[in-house]
Amino acid sequence: MYAIPNLDVSWENQVQMNVGLDLRMFDSNLLLTVDYFEKSTEDLLFNPTLSLYLGTPVYPTANIGMWFERFVIIVTSLHRDYLPSSWTMFSPSFVDIGIFIGTIGFFFVLFLLYARTFPVIAQAEVKTILKSSGDNYKKMRDKKC
Repeated sequence: MYAIPNLDVSWENQVQMNVGLDLRMFDSNLLLTVDYFEKSTEDLLFNPTLSLYLGTPVYPTANIGMWFERFVIIVTSLHRDYLPSSWTMFSPSFVDIGIFIGTIGFFFVLFLLYARTFPVIAQAEVKTILKSSGDNYKKMRDKKC
């Protein structure tokens, strides 16, 4: 199937100007950066009109390729997760294992220091001792009187 080419159809033309100025003063302690960008697109294949809600008195135009590019960026970014931990199964290295064991050791050192300062005493034993010593104390006190 052959078609007669349309010589009036061409790709879009973009003219882009970028001007930048970087200034370092006082031994690079003061940095100044000024950038200016200007981009114009002509000969679009499709000129959709956008709403006047954008605040311009003239209908702005957008390139259909730009819309497709945004669609591709959004869809592909939602397709897969960007967290490296969710890409494959995690297998720890020696450093990871060492840090894990070190944190357990650090926890037990702090726990033993706490137990040394504030000894662990079973409440059931304390209650039994207090009940028996309390009764004996009352009996001894009543005999003296």
